[in-house]
This record gives sequence, structure tokens and C-alpha cells, in this order.
Amino acid sequence: MAGLVKVANLALVIALAAGISVNWDTIVGMFGSWVLVAALVIIAVCLVLGGLVGGRAVPTRTTTGLVSGLRFGSLGLIIIGTQLNGSPDYLGPAITFALLDFVLPLVLAIELGRKAQPATKTATTS
Repeated sequence: MAGLVKVANLALVIALAAGISVNWDTIVGMFGSWVLVAALVIIAVCLVLGGLVGGRAVPTRTTTGLVSGLRFGSLGLIIIGTQLNGSPDYLGPAITFALLDFVLPLVLAIELGRKAQPATKTATTS
């Protein structure tokens, strides 16, 4: 099972690197626009609202918040590619949002996992 996790993590890193490198010019073109600010606000609001509706149990609240923060940006990219003929006017902001929407909650989840591990180890050794 641990080997599968390592393979999945490696595949994720490769996919992210490929996506960023292929769309680098589009992503850089969004710097200085309101797309980054709007994406950050939407992601933060979704994370907070997801956490609020998650109930009192910390694991449920954390999971609900993170899943709510991870919007399904891939669907938007598919729709833009098929129905809007990959219009750069829509594709650039969508790629930027999808990337931020994936990376920010992922980094938050990793950080929460790091902070939770010592508490879990302490609880199991007691």
C-alpha cells in the first residue's frame, strides 16, 4: 500500500509539472490581473464555509472544508475546451483558477496532516 501512495504522489507531481510547463505563458499572463485575487477569495470562502458546515467533529469539519475548497476545475476546462472552442479569453483564467484551486487546498491539507501526526503518535504511544 505504501508503494502505491508513493507512485500516486509521483504521478501527481509529474502531472502538475506538465500542466504548469505547458500552460506557463497563460498562467504568467494572469499576473497583475484580478483573476488571482478572485481565485484566492473564492477558494478561501469555500474552505471556510465548508469548515462551518462540517459539524463539531474536527476530522469531519476538516475534510468538509478541504473538499469544499477543492472545486472541480477540470470540468470547467473541459467545458471551455469543447463548448467555447478553447477560447483564450476563458481558458487563461480557468487554468489559473484550476491550478490555484488544486494547489492551495493540497498544501493546506499537507500542513494540517503534518500538525496532526505528532498528536496522533502521542495518542497511540500513551
